[in-house]
Amino acid sequence: MFVDDIDTGQEYAGMTTEPGQPSKFDLDQINDWAYKHHFSRQAIRNENYNDVEGFVRRLRRLRGGILDLLPREAYPGQVRDILIRNGITYQCLPEDLADMVGLKRGGGA
Repeated sequence: MFVDDIDTGQEYAGMTTEPGQPSKFDLDQINDWAYKHHFSRQAIRNENYNDVEGFVRRLRRLRGGILDLLPREAYPGQVRDILIRNGITYQCLPEDLADMVGLKRGGGA
């Protein structure tokens, strides 16, 4: 069974972020969500995991994080780079989201 870790955000207390930019907490969260989505997607593909409800929940969480961060990227392609680093390809996301992020069909960037 895959259990989501609880992150209190305590280590981010006192950090400042420029207005309009993603915070370190935001970036770490999307990094974590991308990793968990990739992990659960691989497990489902390998038939080692049957928590489809959890998979969908993680995908929705990742989608929300992506949509939240896209307008606040520190540089163009920042969200795409995080996704690629975590093994997320075009095929891992719904088409509209993959296109929005800038992932290419058949690969990463």
